[in-house]
Amino acid sequence: MQPDAFYIRHIHFAPPYPEKELDKEVIKQNLYNKKNINQLDWNYGETPYIYIKELMQQFVTNEYTVLVKGPEKKKFLEQYLDNIELIDMPGSFEKYTQFKHRCPIHFPTFSRCAVNHVAQMFVHMEKTNQFE
Repeated sequence: MQPDAFYIRHIHFAPPYPEKELDKEVIKQNLYNKKNINQLDWNYGETPYIYIKELMQQFVTNEYTVLVKGPEKKKFLEQYLDNIELIDMPGSFEKYTQFKHRCPIHFPTFSRCAVNHVAQMFVHMEKTNQFE
């Protein structure tokens, strides 16, 4: 992996089904997540979920390495990315250098922004010479 090949691409997918079809407990959990974790409403997103596999395969080719955070995300992405190296970054984001971009959703709480986390992982890898 080369540091000059680094770029962030993100897509906000629309939900896979309407919020009214969710169980009460799931709605409750989503409200908690919105308030305390990611500030994202269930209905947030523009790109239909049915395009996830097509877009993932379009954006990520065999020449890329994909950084992920957590075994759940890695397992989720493996179903869409055949023969792609997925690296699960260890530890807490607190150990990574702070990197703040202008995220219109998470401003000013950057700590929950996935795009910010990717940038933090990249800076950490660059500083620890993990691109060789």
